[in-house]
Amino acid sequence: MKRVLTAESRAAYKKWFNSFSSDEQRELVNMGVACGADSKFFKHEILDILSHLDNEKLKSNKALFKKFAERYISLVPDHIRSHVNWTLLENSRDYRSWFANRQMFVFNCLVVKDIYEHSKDKNSSYLLWAPVIDDHTPETCKSFSSKVFNILDKEFQEHAVEHWSRPQEGCRCSLISITHAQAEKYLIDMNMSA
Repeated sequence: MKRVLTAESRAAYKKWFNSFSSDEQRELVNMGVACGADSKFFKHEILDILSHLDNEKLKSNKALFKKFAERYISLVPDHIRSHVNWTLLENSRDYRSWFANRQMFVFNCLVVKDIYEHSKDKNSSYLLWAPVIDDHTPETCKSFSSKVFNILDKEFQEHAVEHWSRPQEGCRCSLISITHAQAEKYLIDMNMSA
């Protein structure tokens, strides 16, 4: 599934990037903005576009920046789009990052669930919820720090849906796929430190 989702993202991104006029493409090249879909390190369109939204030269060209920002937001579900604060999207890297983090969180869930369902390997069904903790981290993120879930756990699914239902500035939560043995060790270590 990971390869399929990545290939679909790569193809859609190339198609969108090629829709720019030749003048716009020349201008983007001069700004240092290129389509990274052919890179062997390509992971997902939303991550590549996020990196471009930080480009100061692109930001100074309001028309091109708007196209990138609109494409970026078009990659998230409709129910999220209605909550976008366009001023924050333009001016806050943390806010912009939330959308990419959300998409990659969902991507990781889908990949782990697919691996589990196709292999029935109980060893591959655990996720560590791992927010970045600093002064900007919302309390809702801190409450999930170092929590281990099974991908089939309804509680995990409910928390994930609720947590990612609206943009939260400062949220940099991610998921890390871990094995059953790592999950057990992690839970034992957490209990010993409590």
